Amino acid sequence: MKLATCIFVEIIGLSTLLTIISLLRRQLLTIGLGVAWFVPIGGLMCLPIVPPLQRLFIAMSSSLFSSPPYVVALTLFLLVFLIYISVVLSKLQRQTREIAQFIALERAGNK
Repeated sequence: MKLATCIFVEIIGLSTLLTIISLLRRQLLTIGLGVAWFVPIGGLMCLPIVPPLQRLFIAMSSSLFSSPPYVVALTLFLLVFLIYISVVLSKLQRQTREIAQFIALERAGNK
């Protein structure tokens, strides 16, 4: 794998991890979804570094995709979209918890 490709994969991985950490710090992403992001991103960052994984990655990517620029654009779009979905799920989870607490307090107040 070319050095430029390795560096590109590492930069994308690090920027994604920094984005996830930033979302966690601002409490826009729940801890569970944050941890769920760290595992695959960490694994993807190991691909260019570990030689057996590197060979597997090259074989898979060359057999699946014929035009790398389109693949990169699609991958980045999907990455941003999935992070957005994670933030929305975190927001819905927080709202559900607040509604459940409100209902429990209402029921306790009516007794």
